[in-house]
Amino acid sequence: MAKKRAEWNIKLVRSNYKLHTNGEMKPQVILKRTYNMEELIDRIRSRGGCALSRENLRHAAGLLMSEVEDCLLEGSAVILPVGRLAPGLTGMW
Repeated sequence: MAKKRAEWNIKLVRSNYKLHTNGEMKPQVILKRTYNMEELIDRIRSRGGCALSRENLRHAAGLLMSEVEDCLLEGSAVILPVGRLAPGLTGMW
């Protein structure tokens, strides 16, 4: 199976990260759209490659997402085919 290659439109935006890159131009991907879980299930079902019903897909996805969330909340990283998820911090300290 050939590896999928991404082709994205990008724009340059000025960074406001003050410590190291304040004012420098950084690339940012221009998103085509955003999908929610129901829309992803619709995409899977429309391609015809899955024998599971919509309800079973929704249930399996819900179980997987719940388990990933639990792992992140306990402080663990989760490695998935799409990337590595890890707990992070946001806000001002």
